[in-house]
Amino acid sequence: AENYQRLSGGIPIQEEEPEEGSISKIEWDGGPIRVAVIGRPNAGKSSLINQLIGEDRLLATPVAGTTRDPVDTELNVDGQEYIMVDTAGMRRKRSIADKLEQFAVVAAVRSLDEADVALLVVDAGESVADQDAKIASLANERGKGIIIVANKWDLLEEKSRIEYEDKLRRRLKFLNYSPLIRVSAKTGRNVKRILPMVLAAQKERHRRIATSELNRFFQDVVETLSPASRGGKKPKLFFVSQPLVRPPTFVFKTRRGEDIQDSYKRYLENSLRDRYGFEASPLWIKFRESSQKKHPAGKRIKRSQ
Repeated sequence: AENYQRLSGGIPIQEEEPEEGSISKIEWDGGPIRVAVIGRPNAGKSSLINQLIGEDRLLATPVAGTTRDPVDTELNVDGQEYIMVDTAGMRRKRSIADKLEQFAVVAAVRSLDEADVALLVVDAGESVADQDAKIASLANERGKGIIIVANKWDLLEEKSRIEYEDKLRRRLKFLNYSPLIRVSAKTGRNVKRILPMVLAAQKERHRRIATSELNRFFQDVVETLSPASRGGKKPKLFFVSQPLVRPPTFVFKTRRGEDIQDSYKRYLENSLRDRYGFEASPLWIKFRESSQKKHPAGKRIKRSQ
């Protein structure tokens, strides 16, 4: 049986002592980080990897779709090993003309499945397209760390840069947690900043919050704003835990969790990010119906005033 301690007027916590002076820890062994370099054809993925490794080991040409197969490239920077995967440019299925291109798309998705962090390379010289959003959603849905790399930034005027970034953020609003780095794969501008961002993203994907800390924090979060009623009945949140990392996954024990609106789910996610970080990492939030008619705490969460 689960052992609970009641918090005054709030969510009960499961008794668990975090490490001395710590509210979270990174559960990662420091091994190689697999990085999928994804994006539309001719966005500059191969050129970007060439800059990162410092030599032209990958074919980079101005012809869209030159790279057909994923290519693994290993490099070691400051004692950290990275495995870079240059995926074939992901295309719309209806534009694929032959089986070789079909295989390239399958291989690209497979390399993303095996990756830890994805670099979403977009061409700053072109408008953000539906395909950019679809490619980004593949990485997001698979729980990968995501860094947006705006390539060919040096070709834009100042006004165009502001407009482009605004459009990109609006088009990829579901990646509001992803940092944006502005680079030029051709000149090398800002390219050296990418791998430290990848390392940080990998650590955030493996961050686990102590259960006691998590519930103390969410006592305030839920009391500040409780879920809205639906059909005259109000959903209730009782207890939260983080059973998984990679990506960080939070499970709320609830009553009528199916009635919790998406806007409230975003509120919970934003609260987590404001408190603990998780930059560049998706967060998965799930609601699990409490199997008990009465919660062990014996007390409902206070409604916000």
